[in-house]
Amino acid sequence: MSSKKKTKAKTKAKTNNTPQGQTDVKKQEEAGKEVTKPAETKPEVTNKEEAGKEVTKPAETKPEATNKEEVGKDVTKPAEEKTESANKKEESVDKQKKPEKKQEVVEWKEREQEKDVVQEDGATEKKKAHQFGMFLLVLMGIILAATVFVLAVCLYDTSKDLKTVQTMSGSLQSEIELAKQKVEQVEKLLEEVEADYEAVAKNASDEAVAESGDVKAKPTATPRPTPEPEVYTVCVDAGHGGYDTGATLWTDEETERREKDDNLRMAELLKKELEAYGVKVIMTREDDTFLELYDRTFIANSLDADALISLHRNAYYLNGKMNDRVSGVEIWVHNSRPADAMQLAGEMLGAMMEVGGMKNRGVKYGSMSDVNENYAINRRALMTSMIVELGFISNEEDNAALDTYGEAYAKAMATEIYEWLQTLR
Repeated sequence: MSSKKKTKAKTKAKTNNTPQGQTDVKKQEEAGKEVTKPAETKPEVTNKEEAGKEVTKPAETKPEATNKEEVGKDVTKPAEEKTESANKKEESVDKQKKPEKKQEVVEWKEREQEKDVVQEDGATEKKKAHQFGMFLLVLMGIILAATVFVLAVCLYDTSKDLKTVQTMSGSLQSEIELAKQKVEQVEKLLEEVEADYEAVAKNASDEAVAESGDVKAKPTATPRPTPEPEVYTVCVDAGHGGYDTGATLWTDEETERREKDDNLRMAELLKKELEAYGVKVIMTREDDTFLELYDRTFIANSLDADALISLHRNAYYLNGKMNDRVSGVEIWVHNSRPADAMQLAGEMLGAMMEVGGMKNRGVKYGSMSDVNENYAINRRALMTSMIVELGFISNEEDNAALDTYGEAYAKAMATEIYEWLQTLR
């Protein structure tokens, strides 16, 4: 049975069961007429599945008649009119309900869309949170790597500093040992000076007693030579030494000529010639030892030398290489040009020129770079001082002259120094 027929049957049953319906039927039966049942009205659709569908108009119900001839057409018309009015009412009801159903569907769709949007927003937020977390992890990794790198650099620098400190401590220790040796040398020289002074004083006392005829005086067991009335002290400095070779000339692949060696050899020759005149000579170094510049002047100043003669050799360079274009002897003094230093330097140069072999480059003052700046020897010495440049090691003629006339140069310088010393007393 179709749904429409079921709906009609239910409607018919309801209508007959009402009190109004039963009364009308009775009245019609009394009148001897067959009454046509009113048309069924379709119940409202409450099922959501049928919402939104167009309600089907109920089919017209044909009235049942017990006597077809008596009922006729007059009885059928009122039923048809009632059915039409019911249909109109149902249509109006359907028109009112359709917008409501459509509105519910729209609201439901909107709610679903809102849910989808919320879910999408939640997923987006989770994705952003995940990306931010990954960014933080990467950033922390970079910071950690940078920290490790900085620590490694600091450790490397610290290790270098430790090595530098160790090297400095080693060099400092060697300098301390060298200073001790220098102090010992100075003490030894002082002892020698004191011994000489005591010997001179004793001899002078003995001579005075002998001349006075005092028999109580003790005669000397061994007569000593009468010393010079004046005692002179000259400090001879051999420039450079040790690891400081000074100017170096390579003659071939296996041999070399070093300034420090020439300086020491000429210092020893000058000492020999001065001692022959009875002059006391103090050597700043007697072997291949390195000395600071202040050590050299300290030795001369502490022993109250009358003069400080520092021996060196010159060198000329052109385009970074030694060149033999320049030659000759020159002497440097303080830029104040003290009269004693200027006089002695001029006389020494003149005596060396008489020996021959080298050119005279004259007496100069200050320094090669600036006349207002003095070399340390002349700046710190408390006595007459000068730097004698014994020719150019870069010039073969000067080297040959020094090798040939070295002793003659030393004797010429010693003679002029001794004569100059006699003018001081």
